Amino acid sequence: MPILGAALLAAAPWHAAAALAGLAVPPAPATLAQAPTRGALLYDTHCSGCHTTQMHWRDRRVVRDWAGLVDQVAQWAARERLGWGEADVLAVARHLDEAIYRLPRPQQRADGASPPARAASAQRATRR
Repeated sequence: MPILGAALLAAAPWHAAAALAGLAVPPAPATLAQAPTRGALLYDTHCSGCHTTQMHWRDRRVVRDWAGLVDQVAQWAARERLGWGEADVLAVARHLDEAIYRLPRPQQRADGASPPARAASAQRATRR
């Protein structure tokens, strides 16, 4: 087969043709990779330039619990004037927790929602 013909076959949508013919087709490679979460995108765009994973794993890290993680993300977002709302702060905190910290989360309320993160932070601050 000429090289041009092989290139056309490689670029052809053979998945669709095979599926219509009833053949089992493995998923296309693009579907195997998960899309990054909003938290990952925000962190990669605004934070990872200065905050490498080493920052999060160091011995003297500030974050010790979920409320502390949310508080640190909120403080840095405010310090950098990112204009993030609570949903953005929580998305980045979730991303960091899943990728690095793996902290225990606060108990769920009866209605299925987590207690407000800022309220937990404020309660912690008043105990000091």
